[in-house]
Amino acid sequence: MRPLPAAHRRTLLAKRATVFMMHRFYDPAWGVPRSEFDDVCDPQEVRTALRMLKRQGCRFVSLLQLCHELLRGEAPVGAVAFTLDDGYIHQAEIAGPILDEFHSPVTTFLTTGLVEGTLRIRLDKVGDVVCRT
Repeated sequence: MRPLPAAHRRTLLAKRATVFMMHRFYDPAWGVPRSEFDDVCDPQEVRTALRMLKRQGCRFVSLLQLCHELLRGEAPVGAVAFTLDDGYIHQAEIAGPILDEFHSPVTTFLTTGLVEGTLRIRLDKVGDVVCRT
Protein backbone atom coordinates (compact mmCIF):
# COMPACT_ATOMS: atom_id res chain seq x y z
CA MET A 1 0.00 0.00 0.00
CA ARG A 2 1.34 3.43 -0.92
CA PRO A 3 2.01 6.13 1.68
CA LEU A 4 -0.81 8.56 2.33
CA PRO A 5 -0.84 11.63 0.09
CA ALA A 6 0.28 14.75 1.95
CA ALA A 7 -3.27 16.18 2.08
CA HIS A 8 -4.62 13.03 3.75
CA ARG A 9 -1.66 12.88 6.14
CA ARG A 10 -2.30 16.50 7.17
CA THR A 11 -5.96 15.65 7.80
CA LEU A 12 -5.09 12.64 9.98
CA LEU A 13 -2.43 14.50 11.92
CA ALA A 14 -4.31 17.79 12.22
CA LYS A 15 -5.95 19.04 15.40
CA ARG A 16 -8.77 16.57 15.01
CA ALA A 17 -9.38 12.90 15.51
CA THR A 18 -10.26 10.18 13.06
CA VAL A 19 -12.65 7.38 13.94
CA PHE A 20 -12.73 4.30 11.73
CA MET A 21 -16.02 2.43 12.00
CA MET A 22 -15.72 -1.20 10.92
CA HIS A 23 -18.46 -3.74 10.53
CA ARG A 24 -17.76 -7.17 9.10
CA PHE A 25 -14.56 -8.90 8.03
CA TYR A 26 -14.08 -11.10 5.00
CA ASP A 27 -13.56 -14.69 6.05
CA PRO A 28 -14.99 -17.70 4.25
CA ALA A 29 -14.57 -19.85 7.40
CA TRP A 30 -17.14 -17.64 9.15
CA GLY A 31 -19.35 -17.50 6.08
CA VAL A 32 -18.60 -13.83 5.45
CA PRO A 33 -18.10 -13.38 1.70
CA ARG A 34 -16.40 -10.52 -0.06
CA SER A 35 -18.94 -7.82 -0.69
CA GLU A 36 -19.56 -5.19 -3.31
CA PHE A 37 -20.70 -3.01 -0.43
CA ASP A 38 -18.33 -1.18 1.90
CA ASP A 39 -19.42 -3.12 4.98
CA VAL A 40 -16.92 -5.99 4.64
CA CYS A 41 -13.26 -5.34 5.51
CA ASP A 42 -10.44 -7.45 4.16
CA PRO A 43 -8.26 -8.44 7.16
CA GLN A 44 -5.02 -8.04 5.18
CA GLU A 45 -6.03 -4.56 4.05
CA VAL A 46 -6.82 -3.62 7.66
CA ARG A 47 -3.38 -4.86 8.76
CA THR A 48 -1.71 -2.90 5.95
CA ALA A 49 -3.69 0.25 6.83
CA LEU A 50 -2.75 -0.03 10.52
CA ARG A 51 0.91 -0.43 9.63
CA MET A 52 0.72 2.62 7.35
CA LEU A 53 -1.11 4.73 9.95
CA LYS A 54 1.56 3.86 12.54
CA ARG A 55 4.34 4.84 10.11
CA GLN A 56 2.55 8.12 9.40
CA GLY A 57 2.74 9.01 13.10
CA CYS A 58 -0.85 8.35 14.11
CA ARG A 59 -1.51 7.20 17.63
CA PHE A 60 -4.21 4.65 18.34
CA VAL A 61 -6.54 5.56 21.19
CA SER A 62 -9.74 4.18 22.62
CA LEU A 63 -12.95 6.03 21.97
CA LEU A 64 -13.15 6.72 25.72
CA GLN A 65 -9.62 8.17 25.78
CA LEU A 66 -10.49 10.32 22.78
CA CYS A 67 -13.60 11.65 24.54
CA HIS A 68 -11.57 12.45 27.67
CA GLU A 69 -8.99 14.35 25.61
CA LEU A 70 -11.71 16.35 23.89
CA LEU A 71 -13.47 17.14 27.19
CA ARG A 72 -10.17 18.41 28.63
CA GLY A 73 -9.82 20.68 25.60
CA GLU A 74 -6.77 18.84 24.34
CA ALA A 75 -6.16 18.74 20.61
CA PRO A 76 -6.26 15.07 19.63
CA VAL A 77 -3.39 15.45 17.15
CA GLY A 78 -3.01 12.26 15.12
CA ALA A 79 -5.50 10.37 17.27
CA VAL A 80 -7.17 7.42 15.57
CA ALA A 81 -9.90 5.35 17.22
CA PHE A 82 -11.54 2.19 15.92
CA THR A 83 -15.05 0.91 16.47
CA LEU A 84 -16.73 -2.36 15.59
CA ASP A 85 -20.49 -2.45 15.06
CA ASP A 86 -22.98 -5.12 16.10
CA GLY A 87 -20.67 -7.51 17.98
CA TYR A 88 -20.30 -10.35 15.48
CA ILE A 89 -18.11 -13.13 16.88
CA HIS A 90 -15.85 -13.05 13.83
CA GLN A 91 -14.89 -9.49 14.78
CA ALA A 92 -13.25 -10.82 17.93
CA GLU A 93 -11.70 -13.77 16.11
CA ILE A 94 -10.40 -11.80 13.11
CA ALA A 95 -10.11 -8.11 14.02
CA GLY A 96 -9.08 -8.68 17.64
CA PRO A 97 -5.66 -10.19 16.89
CA ILE A 98 -4.94 -7.65 14.15
CA LEU A 99 -5.76 -4.67 16.35
CA ASP A 100 -3.85 -6.26 19.24
CA GLU A 101 -0.80 -6.69 17.01
CA PHE A 102 -0.69 -2.89 16.67
CA HIS A 103 -1.63 -2.22 20.32
CA SER A 104 -4.80 -0.55 19.12
CA PRO A 105 -7.77 -0.35 21.46
CA VAL A 106 -11.19 -0.86 19.92
CA THR A 107 -14.71 -0.04 21.03
CA THR A 108 -17.34 -2.64 20.17
CA PHE A 109 -20.97 -1.64 20.00
CA LEU A 110 -23.18 -4.65 20.69
CA THR A 111 -26.65 -5.04 19.26
CA THR A 112 -28.37 -6.64 22.22
CA GLY A 113 -30.95 -8.37 20.04
CA LEU A 114 -28.12 -10.22 18.30
CA VAL A 115 -26.64 -11.31 21.63
CA GLU A 116 -30.04 -12.52 22.83
CA GLY A 117 -30.81 -14.18 19.50
CA THR A 118 -34.01 -12.17 19.03
CA LEU A 119 -32.87 -9.95 16.15
CA ARG A 120 -31.39 -10.34 12.70
CA ILE A 121 -29.67 -7.42 10.98
CA ARG A 122 -31.31 -6.46 7.68
CA LEU A 123 -28.21 -7.26 5.59
CA ASP A 124 -27.94 -10.67 7.28
CA LYS A 125 -31.54 -11.38 6.28
CA VAL A 126 -30.81 -10.35 2.69
CA GLY A 127 -27.71 -12.55 2.66
CA ASP A 128 -29.70 -15.53 3.94
CA VAL A 129 -32.30 -15.06 1.20
CA VAL A 130 -29.62 -14.78 -1.51
CA CYS A 131 -27.80 -17.87 -0.24
CA ARG A 132 -31.01 -19.92 -0.16
CA THR A 133 -32.11 -19.07 -3.70
